[in-house]
Amino acid sequence: MKRILVILLYACAVNTVQAFDLSMESYDKQQLQTVNAAKNSTDPIALYAAANVLWYDSDFQENVEQGTLYMEQAANAGFLQAIEAMGEFYYEDSLVDADNKKAIQWFEKSTVKNSAHGYYSLGTIYYEGGAGVDVDYKKAFDYFIKSAELGNDSAMYDLGFQYKLGEGVKQNNKKAFYWFKKSADLGDARSAYQVGYAYQFSKGVEQNCAEAIAIYQKTFDEDEYTRSAVALADIYYDNRVQCAVKRSDYKKSFSFYKSAAYNGNTYSKYQLGYAYRNGHGVYSDFVQSLAWYSLADEDGYQEAANAIREVKTNMSSEQIAKAGELKVELAEEVY
Repeated sequence: MKRILVILLYACAVNTVQAFDLSMESYDKQQLQTVNAAKNSTDPIALYAAANVLWYDSDFQENVEQGTLYMEQAANAGFLQAIEAMGEFYYEDSLVDADNKKAIQWFEKSTVKNSAHGYYSLGTIYYEGGAGVDVDYKKAFDYFIKSAELGNDSAMYDLGFQYKLGEGVKQNNKKAFYWFKKSADLGDARSAYQVGYAYQFSKGVEQNCAEAIAIYQKTFDEDEYTRSAVALADIYYDNRVQCAVKRSDYKKSFSFYKSAAYNGNTYSKYQLGYAYRNGHGVYSDFVQSLAWYSLADEDGYQEAANAIREVKTNMSSEQIAKAGELKVELAEEVY
């Protein structure tokens, strides 16, 4: 749960907030009504609504803390969204004092109400670890299964990866494909990419290049999914890649690499440098080549340093300077 945090510390033992004051806040009329409706109220819905205003829209520490008190009161009254919110409160890594043990306590309360989000959050905590909790892939898997069975597409995606990598469960590509496909059918672009990858490389399913390309194209068209752009770029560029087109289409590959590079993909930045160096899908331009190679090098791409040295041998000092200027400009545009 992302929020504009001015929270520095919250202690469960606090029962009142001495300086709760709305006079300096810039709330609109509806927000004021929502917050005022919670005063002296025991209605969990009213408390939850007020807590969200105070959490998200307050500029002052004291009012945010009052929001936390309201949220905890709503949670203790059994209101599911508030219980989940309190779990997020302690899990959220932007908090100074995130405490996964307390987050677990709240999320476990949410699972009593069969919360798919609660099960998923517990799985995530045990998968990632930290803030007082050790990594436990087996527990993560058990919670992801429960969340997935309740229809959570993100849990399905994570289950797919656990089966794919053999984390907390025996590695099984067929079961990985099963969960990726279920998640993809619910609209998850990450899972759809994994389904395309499975078709391309025959992971848990028979190879189907046409299906792989169609899936990659769909996730790129609808979601601009970067990994799909990279996959398509490689397929159109290199006939050694599985499912590659028979005849390279450098213009298409360049377009996909460019899209992925502007979305921060390091490998694609390097590939753009290579394309500009060799005139693949674009006119050869050593200034552009050096700029993109340099961006890839800054990201730590291993082959970029040698490529930079090589391309510089064919450039004047003026061109090298221009490439440096271009790199600065590009760095402001790419993610």
